[in-house]
Amino acid sequence: VAALAERYDGWDVTVPDGPDGPYVLLRVVVTRWLMAGSAQ
Repeated sequence: VAALAERYDGWDVTVPDGPDGPYVLLRVVVTRWLMAGSAQ
């Protein structure tokens, strides 16, 4: 929580709702990079 607040200008992930509705915290795992060309 502290690392997210530091990185994203004080964003508090413990607050359930923002100005546009509920906040959602997602973890995205990168399995491969596509730098140029096409995916294989």
